[in-house]
Formats: sequence, C-alpha cells, structure tokens
Amino acid sequence: MGRVKDAMGYLEEGLGLNPTKKVRKMIRRMMKHNAEFEAKMENNYGISLEDEFECYDMFIEAQKCLYSNNPEEAIKIYEKILSKKPNHSNTISNIGVAYIMLKQPEKALPWLEKALSLTPKDGITLSNLAYAHFLLKHFEKSSQCVEELMKVIKDPPLRDLMRVLTALIGMGQYNNARELIHLYNKGHPQIIFLSGVLYAKEKDFANAQKEFLKIEGSKTARNYYEKACQLATGEIKSFNFEPKVIEQSIEMQ
Repeated sequence: MGRVKDAMGYLEEGLGLNPTKKVRKMIRRMMKHNAEFEAKMENNYGISLEDEFECYDMFIEAQKCLYSNNPEEAIKIYEKILSKKPNHSNTISNIGVAYIMLKQPEKALPWLEKALSLTPKDGITLSNLAYAHFLLKHFEKSSQCVEELMKVIKDPPLRDLMRVLTALIGMGQYNNARELIHLYNKGHPQIIFLSGVLYAKEKDFANAQKEFLKIEGSKTARNYYEKACQLATGEIKSFNFEPKVIEQSIEMQ
C-alpha cells in the first residue's frame, strides 16, 4: 500500500500539475479525508480506489434516504455497497436499522448480529440490537445488550450519543439514559432536548419544562414545553414525548 501520509505530500504536488477535473476532485477528497482514507486503505477489500469512493458516495446517499424516512431505498443502496464490500459493518448495521424503521425487527436481527460479530464493541450496533430484541419482546436478551453497551460506550460523538439515548429512552431504560446524559452532556441542544424528553417520560414535568426552555428556535421543543406545562396543571392527561431529532444535520455528520 505504501505510506499514506507521505503520499499526501505527492498528492498536493499533483494538484499543481493541472490534472483533469475528475483526478483533481479525487485528490482533493483524499486530502480532505486523510485519516478516513488511511482507514479505508487498511481494509479496502481489494477494490479500486474509484470503487472505494463510489461506495463512500453511495453510503452517504443511503444515509440521506434512511434519515428522510425512506428505508426501502436505503436498503437497495446498502446492498449495492455490500456487493463490493461484503463485510462493511456500518452498512450491515444500517440495513438492520432500516428494517426496524420498516417495523420488521425480526428481519433486523440477523443483520445487527452480523454487524456485532464484526465490531463487538460498537455501541450503536449494541443499542440497535437491544432495541430490536425489545420490539420482539426478547426482554432478557435486550437487557443483556444494554448491559454490554454501558460497559463499552466511552465518550461517544454527538451523533452516536443521540442515537443511543433515543434507543434507551424507547426501551424505557431511563436510568441508563440519564447516566449517559450526566456523563457526556456538553450543552448541545439535541442532548438537552432528549434530557427534557427523559424527564417528561419520568413525569418530572417541572424539570422537563426547564430543559425545553433552554432550546431556542425549535418548534418541537416549544411544543413539548407547552405540553409539559399542560400535563403539570392537569389541562391534558397524556402526551407522547417522542425522542425526535431537532437538528437534522447531526445525522449526516
């Protein structure tokens, strides 16, 4: 493979040689995503660099489909990626997520189990597998996955923390969700919002109101604040505080 770090210097020189538009675009992408490129080259399944970047583009496209609530199309694209990279764990795991979105957790299980076999300490896969078991009423297996998740998750990026919290709240794992918020909340509006949802689920409407009020410019947070107020005063009897994404760009990080 050669020394990728050294190669970056040659790529920079190459830009000065006025290459074709296609080559120039590829060089810039390689330089922009240096660390990611190194990881790709360590496990590139013997495919060409052009195919590697095609898979990368397809993965981003599939992500957009997944988080635009189009899991069927996402699965089709993920399957194309697997035809070139059959053991790509993120793709395999996301097919499982897509089947959960389609309300077919029984189809999600084998995909998530395969992904976990490839990356045994991946917190996202563990949380999704726990949720699939929960939906299938496999509560003991779900709890085992959550227990393992809490052991392995360490300083997760915002996107991963958001997904794990959403799954934990959805499973009623409020204590574990609150523990992660306590450990890793750095004041981001999305995590504050999920903290508010968690308080509301626990029927602590006073603290839920405080959390929702901290978030500016979100119609969802404002609506949840008003519902928490109405529940506190008895004006309404119930409301589904769904752990939504209030900042869609997080999902595409």
